[in-house]
Amino acid sequence: MCRITAVIVRWLWLLLPLFLLLACKPPQTHLRVGTTVDIGNETLFLARELGYFDQAPIHLVELTSRSQVMNALRSETIEAAILYLDEVIKLLQSELAVKVVLVLSVSHGANALVTRPSIKQIADLKGRRIGSSQSAESIWLLEQALVKAGIDFKEISLIPINQNEHINAYNRHLVDGVVTFEPLLSRLERLGATVQFDSSQMANKIMQVLVVRENVIDRYQQSIEHLLAGYFKAVEYLTYNQRHAINLIAPRMTISTGTIEQLYKKTKIMGLEDNQRLLIGEPPIVRLTVESLQRVMLSHGLSQRILLIDQIIDSRWLGATDDVH
Repeated sequence: MCRITAVIVRWLWLLLPLFLLLACKPPQTHLRVGTTVDIGNETLFLARELGYFDQAPIHLVELTSRSQVMNALRSETIEAAILYLDEVIKLLQSELAVKVVLVLSVSHGANALVTRPSIKQIADLKGRRIGSSQSAESIWLLEQALVKAGIDFKEISLIPINQNEHINAYNRHLVDGVVTFEPLLSRLERLGATVQFDSSQMANKIMQVLVVRENVIDRYQQSIEHLLAGYFKAVEYLTYNQRHAINLIAPRMTISTGTIEQLYKKTKIMGLEDNQRLLIGEPPIVRLTVESLQRVMLSHGLSQRILLIDQIIDSRWLGATDDVH
């Protein structure tokens, strides 16, 4: 009996440093997620409002612009962010390795090419002035619209304008058409602009995704799992309790509940099955979209090279989210 006790004591003594190390190890810091005010990512804030992140080390960092979000990722003041795919490509080209772990939303009419009411069809845009921001998604939408009408990109006059100039450029007749997005799209329609082509005709092309810096992704595995689980619960809540969900969302977005309802009609919020369809497969749909977007960016001078993006997606959590409560 004494020999057994001595063996146990000896093992406990040998393991003591390990116990002390584990006891002194600081708790995992919060997963900081960079966001902006956008209907496509409001489901995360809905999850927070509903208490789905209360027991998880998750902090939603609210920034005023996507450029701020990207800079925060580069400076490592956040670990994750919600971005459009062209912004993900720009990060990768700047040699910041990130992984796409979630698709939050897909534009289904929220981005559009609008023209003056006197222009009856896209074919009438030949030789006309089209205003557009220099985002890859806007250029891609315009390119797709022109292809549909059999017009070469060189046959229109592209006028670069910032998003805060869309309304003014239209009002002052500086352009004959504008590639725009909500909520500016609805404002232009109220001014009489006609939608000629929108993102509902570009399936799974304009989307917002959650990316995580590759150098920390393993450290935050559990936090990411909680984040996705809470997000998917919020998507379900939005589906079955839309009126109450919109009432919770409206104050943060500082727009009316009616406007939010209209925005959701043009924005598809992606649930678990949607993400499995988009991020799992050989090859995944998101990877194909990124490859196509890279070609658009290169052909229009928005990037200098094509990246190999075979490992851009990390979908390990999409099969485990149901187990987190």
